[in-house]
Amino acid sequence: MYYVAAFSPVVPAAVQPVRPPTPTPCLAITFEETLARLRCSSSGSIMHRRGPRGVSPLVGTVLFLGITVLLAGTLAIGVAPHLASPSTATPGQALELEADADRDELVFDLVAGNAIDVRELEVHVTIDDEPLEFQPPVPFVGAHGFRGAPDGPFNGATDPQWRPGERAAVRLAGTNAPALEEGSVVRAHLTVDGQTIARLVTVAC
Repeated sequence: MYYVAAFSPVVPAAVQPVRPPTPTPCLAITFEETLARLRCSSSGSIMHRRGPRGVSPLVGTVLFLGITVLLAGTLAIGVAPHLASPSTATPGQALELEADADRDELVFDLVAGNAIDVRELEVHVTIDDEPLEFQPPVPFVGAHGFRGAPDGPFNGATDPQWRPGERAAVRLAGTNAPALEEGSVVRAHLTVDGQTIARLVTVAC
């Protein structure tokens, strides 16, 4: 007696294409914003504490800043690439911007470069990408949306020549918007005769 074995052909299952995982968007962090946050932390109460109780928060702050700097170098793309635009200035000019949330104050520092005639200067400010309702009409003594007269060369009653080493400051009034709050990203676009001389960015402390 003979037995005949019957074999059914094995049909391979359809291979589903493997899709790469969807990358998780990351927040773009500029080097300037990292430095601004470091400046805010260094001026805060944690960095001025003394004794054992101040060591742990300080170490945590340093570690956080180290991670932030690393992310700033590797994750400079994401859902908000416009945040990755650093502060820039025309060749030969060096300007800095600081924002004090407690005083509602914006401070502009001409670190180096040529003198600037503020009568030809226009300053456009945004807070968290929203333009101020009232922009600083430099130079001025009193203006809508601002408290008191500006400091330095932005004051219309002083010398209009803004020279290296001089700082100019304006203080936002409660009638201006958006409000300046701690952690707000502040940008300023400075132009002279329609030509850009600086694009500045900082984080309010």
